[in-house]
Amino acid sequence: MYVLEFILLYIISTIVTSRIYNELIRKISYRVKFSFAKKGYLLNCDPIIDKKKRTYVGLLALISKLFKYVPFVNILGALILTQETIKTYESGKILDKDKFYLSEESRNKFIKSNNFLEKSVIIDVATVDMGIMYFASQFKTSVIVNGILSLNGQLCPLAYTLDEIRLMAKYLNTSFTLGKINGVSVALIGARIFRNIKTFDNDIYEIINDFKTDASFKVYLIDEESLTDKDIDALILMIRENRYKQRNKKANNDYSLNKEFKLEKRI
Repeated sequence: MYVLEFILLYIISTIVTSRIYNELIRKISYRVKFSFAKKGYLLNCDPIIDKKKRTYVGLLALISKLFKYVPFVNILGALILTQETIKTYESGKILDKDKFYLSEESRNKFIKSNNFLEKSVIIDVATVDMGIMYFASQFKTSVIVNGILSLNGQLCPLAYTLDEIRLMAKYLNTSFTLGKINGVSVALIGARIFRNIKTFDNDIYEIINDFKTDASFKVYLIDEESLTDKDIDALILMIRENRYKQRNKKANNDYSLNKEFKLEKRI
């Protein structure tokens, strides 16, 4: 009788604890992300981890699986594996380029929340944003992904004038958009945008159509992936040559005016 009760209790305990074990194992990846989210960022890829530590965690994972159906030992094994996995990731070498910083709003929500599900949702949303941002960063020129502007491929920073922007747009046979980001004038050549749009840096690209003729702009190409580096170099060279001609023209005009002035003085 006692043997049957023991076997029944063991079976029930095994079923219950193995389910808890599965849930703990499933949450390990989130627990790792949580540890970095507390610091304000997520990782685009795994850190550079010492080979011995990686082997150690792999061995723990194997042992944990072996004891999956041993009541309570399985739970203890899952908890130990979780803690050691977090420690191993935190001890790895992390490059700045691999960090994806959470927005201030997301970070505050994460820190204030004590609910695993709420934290998971915040991390999931941030992970999607991180994936979209990585996808957008692979483009040589700026793109709009999911209604968010990713600024890539800034032209050589020459403080372009409005006339030069028109000249480049004509050269590429495309339209352009003028606006500002944090007070800085920015032109997008390759697309016409009619409303303010958010950037991946959580700034706002504010559409502005009224600029002074002597205004200067940062310039980004948008949706111009077909352009080669040679095409872009030719575009910049065209502007430089145009400036050179303008300077020479101005210098010649100034020289002529000075010459006429001297002649007038002599007369």
